[in-house]
Amino acid sequence: MRKKILMAAMAVLLTASFAHANEGAPRLPVTQADQKAVKKDVKRDSKDVKHDEKSIAKLEADIRNDEARLRRDQAAGNAAAVAKDQADLQRDRGQLERMRADLTKDQRDLAADKQAAAKAKATAGKKEKDDEKKGDEKEKKEKGKKKDR
Repeated sequence: MRKKILMAAMAVLLTASFAHANEGAPRLPVTQADQKAVKKDVKRDSKDVKHDEKSIAKLEADIRNDEARLRRDQAAGNAAAVAKDQADLQRDRGQLERMRADLTKDQRDLAADKQAAAKAKATAGKKEKDDEKKGDEKEKKEKGKKKDR
């Protein structure tokens, strides 16, 4: 839960800083620490998505086994086992729906974080170029002043 709140806060901050930059106001610097935090968040989200995908695959296999057991119990005429198998299937299918919804949400979060990371990287690169330009302009001005003396 804490991770989700932190991710949401980072997304809001990054969105606000990009919106602020697009208004023509001075851009907020994107530090290397910010880039590392975003990169770490992307890595964590990627692990979550992979874990969710493995869990879903495992549950789907369990459901297939439950369905096969249900068919065997139905063929054998075992009413008590059929009822138990149907309850298991219903519970597992509900859990599968919830897990798929969570996976979809995690994939959306990951895509948004990847986009934020790309923007942060582009913004940082542009800031470095702007800083270099300013440094070059200062050097030219200083050389011009020395020539005038």
